[in-house]
Amino acid sequence: MGPIGLYIHIPFCAAHCSYCHFVIDLARGEVQGRYVEAVEMEIEHWGSRLSHPDRRRVDTLYIGGGTPSWIPGSAIEKIIQTVRNCFAVDEGAEITVEVNPDSLDAVKIRHYQEAGINRVSLGVQSFHDEELKRLGRTHHAAEAESAIQQVRQGGFDNISVDLLAGLPGQTVSHWERNFERLAALQPEHVSLYLFDEDEESVLGRKILRQASGPVEKMKPRPGGNLPDEEELRRIYDFALCELDRLGYEQYEISNFARRTNPTNTPRSSLRSRHNLKYWNMEPYLGLGCAAHSFLLPRRWHNENSTEGYIQALFSENDPRREIEEITPARLAEDAFIFGLRQIDGIQYRSLSDLLGREAGTLFRPIINPLLAEGWLIEQGDTLRLAPKTLLVSNEIFGRFLDAVPLET
Repeated sequence: MGPIGLYIHIPFCAAHCSYCHFVIDLARGEVQGRYVEAVEMEIEHWGSRLSHPDRRRVDTLYIGGGTPSWIPGSAIEKIIQTVRNCFAVDEGAEITVEVNPDSLDAVKIRHYQEAGINRVSLGVQSFHDEELKRLGRTHHAAEAESAIQQVRQGGFDNISVDLLAGLPGQTVSHWERNFERLAALQPEHVSLYLFDEDEESVLGRKILRQASGPVEKMKPRPGGNLPDEEELRRIYDFALCELDRLGYEQYEISNFARRTNPTNTPRSSLRSRHNLKYWNMEPYLGLGCAAHSFLLPRRWHNENSTEGYIQALFSENDPRREIEEITPARLAEDAFIFGLRQIDGIQYRSLSDLLGREAGTLFRPIINPLLAEGWLIEQGDTLRLAPKTLLVSNEIFGRFLDAVPLET
């Protein structure tokens, strides 16, 4: 048993973007203050409830949303201090906050620094104003560039940028500007998500069911002029080539980290350590409304509505919903799906330790045909997606859902 990751959900936003699936709230003022109090109460509850030393030890803390930068920086600092009071936060812990470019200022940056935040994730999505307008974003491309520079000048040396590929009307030539700006701004990490008509993809449902990380496919605005499959493939392949050329390694389907040594060898220390917990089936605790938790042998999510969550905490009721005892079959299913998201794939030996049995014998009726068709690659102790399947990986993952993993 190792240290856990903490996720804290801040649901408040200035507007509801057209593609967003996450639980958000447009409330301001007094509601935000009550919500922060409720989150602090939940932190204190779990700090006293978790008795095992490792379960109270935290090595990643991720504050996501919503838009955490939509509330005062002092509130974020207060939440993090409560975490430090109630949990043993490792000295070298990765502490991330999500921000939107138009809700960031020098005061908030100073609060983030004083709170010990060392990683900032900016929801840029595009460096084209017309695309941002269609998405319902409240910032302009120039604001995004200024925000990245402001965070850098504020002393942060680990910055992540979100981009959306396959937007309505997008072509390869139109897509190039995003990489021109990345080359100039040089963030340490890039998350690249696909904009798609399928608002409830297999992977989207899977991640929303278990984790609080980002979904891979996004909901489009109706009537959008989406790229066809061939153009989307060109856009995606162009992105892979450009990110590699700019010095980023792809370590997961949607995530790229800057290489940190002159030989360009992989395994960058700039990978998102918190999101790796989701993909490696490591324990994490989600706090705040709609946040998901995975602490074997159970997983659950919190009350979805902001007001319902606040009322539960203030009345000393349990905000948890759908508490599930994880069966060996479900654990194996999740371990294979989330493990295969990573470019390095699954290592049977380490997976066997998690599952308590030989992982290499599981799902063979599914794996063997995929190997024969060239969709999966098996080399010694490793199973991974073939490069050609990255864009259609949901179809591969779908074959594992509700399959019988154990040999009889």
